[in-house]
Amino acid sequence: MGVQFNYAQDDARYKRKIFRYPDTSHSHGTQPRVDDLRAYHSYHAMMIVAARLLRTHQVGKREDGPKDDFEEWLDGRLLTRDDGRWIADRRDPCFTESPPKPQSYGDKTWCWSVTAEYLDRQLLTDDGLQVLWGHWSSGHHDDEETVAVYSALVDRAGAAALLAAVQTASDTGSIYFPSEDDTDEPEAGLFRLVGWVASRNESTGIDEYDPWGEKLEYPGPRPDPSIVDKLGLNLTDDGRRWVTASGSLLRSEAWTQAVGLGREQETVPGTRLSGNRSFLHELLKAHPEHCLVLSVSVRRRPTRYNSGGDEFEPYPWPYVRYYLIGEDGITRSLKSRD
Repeated sequence: MGVQFNYAQDDARYKRKIFRYPDTSHSHGTQPRVDDLRAYHSYHAMMIVAARLLRTHQVGKREDGPKDDFEEWLDGRLLTRDDGRWIADRRDPCFTESPPKPQSYGDKTWCWSVTAEYLDRQLLTDDGLQVLWGHWSSGHHDDEETVAVYSALVDRAGAAALLAAVQTASDTGSIYFPSEDDTDEPEAGLFRLVGWVASRNESTGIDEYDPWGEKLEYPGPRPDPSIVDKLGLNLTDDGRRWVTASGSLLRSEAWTQAVGLGREQETVPGTRLSGNRSFLHELLKAHPEHCLVLSVSVRRRPTRYNSGGDEFEPYPWPYVRYYLIGEDGITRSLKSRD
């Protein structure tokens, strides 16, 4: 079989104007998001060449690598999940609160109008669960807002002092919240933060080119296996929920949103790990010498159309609030009257 070169005019979908040029183009090391006839033939030719090379050449392997070079190369062209499903099957709807709109065109005060009550609301889901980990963005350009929630276990004896120190520091975002899969947690005695959430995601394969799975973080935030064993959590609902016999619930959500229009449209991911009060009680009962410390941060980007003589910080620091949760499940901040 001879080699045939295909051109755009050979693909009827171009003639019918079904394809747009940006969708079928690609740069070095990537694949087009939409396969035209040339991409289809090129992909099959590549796999045929790979099969012939495997018959005649040895495959290299790093000494400390779990897979050989060909397996690592092939992983990027397979589904991310081992069960044969797309990561889009794990996609959840987005139920986070949208930020308030600027009051007027070019509103200069919008990004500085985050209140303590607004920060508090980010800790609750629409169905009343406590948010324990996550990050998400809303809006686009003139009303863009990013929210991040982190938590860790801290020694009960130093918890109150830590809360006061980080909330009154000149840089309220300087504290580092480790996840359980971090290998270099800093030691700080009574103030040492102990991660309990696993947040590292898998590298995506061809799911990256699925419009429903693009930028979706998989498997999303989840309890570390040691927490699963200690609390007797059972995984259900395709990796979304962990439950115990007593009714404790932990839920992981992952979603994407399309924001902007036309060429400015982009896909924005979000994740959230939330639990009910029963879960918090069991988590802290299993760690009797610890409290749970949480951080909520909200950052708003100034609008593109700021004008006049006033000069604002182009990348303002986020508003940050810290909380402590004890075994009673009550969330307390530094200024709380509880």
